[in-house]
Amino acid sequence: VYPGKVHFLKHMEAIVRTEASPSLSAFIHQRMRWVSKSTQYTDKRITLILAGSYLFNLSILMLLVSGIFNATALITAILLLCLKGITEGILIHRVVSFLGIRNIFKWFIPSQLVHIIYVLFIGIAGNLFSYRWKGRKG
Repeated sequence: VYPGKVHFLKHMEAIVRTEASPSLSAFIHQRMRWVSKSTQYTDKRITLILAGSYLFNLSILMLLVSGIFNATALITAILLLCLKGITEGILIHRVVSFLGIRNIFKWFIPSQLVHIIYVLFIGIAGNLFSYRWKGRKG
């Protein structure tokens, strides 16, 4: 119906299952490989969204650190964390409900700060450092 277009098919029979990365190192290198390709996207809107997400996470971290010395910065960081948690929570809830996954939200709040560090680290590492993937160096 839409030649040359990519569309999302939300149907249980269309789900492709893959094995998880066998180690934390393999997981990090996989994500670094994905990030390293982001400079080659032809649709610059995607790059803009990724940069915006990166800057949003960076601002939360910087405000949390600044919050040690400034109450306004701390309050702003908490508000941004709440915004992040609500928007990501809605998305994750929709996905896990569709997939029939239960008991995943016990990890949601503790993972929010870890996710910020992860995004910031992988964003830098994927653009500055080489990675290993399937025995090859990229």
